[in-house]
Amino acid sequence: FKVWYRPPASPNVRNLWGKMKGPLTPGKYRVMFTTNSPIFTDQWGIKEKRVVLTGKHSLGSKGACKVLGGIALALGFMECLAAGVFLVITIKQWGQRNNVQRVAEWTPPVDKE
Repeated sequence: FKVWYRPPASPNVRNLWGKMKGPLTPGKYRVMFTTNSPIFTDQWGIKEKRVVLTGKHSLGSKGACKVLGGIALALGFMECLAAGVFLVITIKQWGQRNNVQRVAEWTPPVDKE
């Protein structure tokens, strides 16, 4: 018996209902559902059920790896953009400080008459 405490974040939900030891031999397989709860068809409007056979992976599914890779690339791009902005601001401030120091060191020429 499985209990869900909250609704899923995704419209596609995958639940682990069983495990098999060892690889499957090549061939055709048929999955038969002996009972179908009316909750799926009447209340939730699900017309068909699907079985997804997946392999175990240390980083999760292929889709999860793509999403995490995309997020990492987006964050890296934003960090590079922020570093560029800060670099430009720092260079401008450094240039303004040097101009102020040059003006302060400047003395008007003395006329020798």
